[in-house]
Amino acid sequence: MNSDDIKNKISLKMFSTGWKIQIDETKNSNYQNPDLLLINAAGKVSEIEIKISRSDFQKEFKEKKHKHERLDKNKYPVNYFYYACPRGPLNEEEIPKYAGLIEISQRGAIIITKRAPLLSKKRFDDFQLIRSIAISLTERRLFNGKSYQTFKKQGNRNAAKKKPI
Repeated sequence: MNSDDIKNKISLKMFSTGWKIQIDETKNSNYQNPDLLLINAAGKVSEIEIKISRSDFQKEFKEKKHKHERLDKNKYPVNYFYYACPRGPLNEEEIPKYAGLIEISQRGAIIITKRAPLLSKKRFDDFQLIRSIAISLTERRLFNGKSYQTFKKQGNRNAAKKKPI
């Protein structure tokens, strides 16, 4: 089972339970490349990080240290945060207090091993959220899959000079 299999199974299940807006792997200033970002009709936002192995899970904390510091202090713009993986590589005790754990069985059953706590009661403003996502998608299209800030830091300014449509 790979990360796309897990993402597809969770997406279908969450869609059927009211999480109708789903964005995968967006990069912007608010969300640090989540595997799956879900929004329900009430304006609640869930982020799901998919991990296929223990080493993938451990690497997350090194590469996205700032994100996890913000999650730990309830300063990250989501209501719920989950890890999702095949059944087995992770156990409930190693999941941070701010996160939940979703496991997928060999037969494809979705098991919520640990419920994520409510990190914020805030209902995220639709316009602000859609604007943020739209900017992220535009940046990815214009700057070879990178945010403008990352692109600028890498010194690729000349490659970004595309003619307007």
